[in-house]
Amino acid sequence: MGRYNVTPERKSGFNETPEIHPIWRGIGFLLIILIPIISYFAGLLVIDANKIHNYVAIPPDLINTNGDAFLFVKIIMTVVIAFVIYMVFMLITLVAFRLFGPAQYGPTDAPPPRRKIHRRY
Repeated sequence: MGRYNVTPERKSGFNETPEIHPIWRGIGFLLIILIPIISYFAGLLVIDANKIHNYVAIPPDLINTNGDAFLFVKIIMTVVIAFVIYMVFMLITLVAFRLFGPAQYGPTDAPPPRRKIHRRY
């Protein structure tokens, strides 16, 4: 190596990003498959409950004249419920990382200085 080389040498076993345990990849894969399926059936339940109790009036533009009458309503409900389920899992993950995650500062870190910035004109 040259005398003025600015790039540090890397050890052969050094890895910048920690490896994710394979079980978490499997759980993520299952969630990607199961959440749309669960949201589809939950959407069917919501549509059936709406037929009985008439919670929300379905616009006539969303009713299909060919084949399944509520096809567009099922698609919209599936997407909305899947989005809500993903948001709930994200909220749970956020709270879990905040409670059980690593400390904000390590043993060698110092918090940022508390000072007011005065702008000079």
